[in-house]
Amino acid sequence: MEETAYYASTNPTTYIEAKNCQNSQKWQKAIELELNTLKSQGTWTLVESLKDRKILKGKWIYKTKPGNIYKA
Repeated sequence: MEETAYYASTNPTTYIEAKNCQNSQKWQKAIELELNTLKSQGTWTLVESLKDRKILKGKWIYKTKPGNIYKA
């Protein structure tokens, strides 16, 4: 019979969790790095929303990589 191991996730699942956890400074740096990378690549531009347009929503995903590297 094969055993299955279950591990509790130590990564935040929301921005609020990332902001309020003990590693919040590391998550904030990861967020800033990702935003700066997207801006430098011209991936998106921040504009005012138009009433006749649907706004696309996004979600932050937080992962801790081997070597204690924080990615957002």
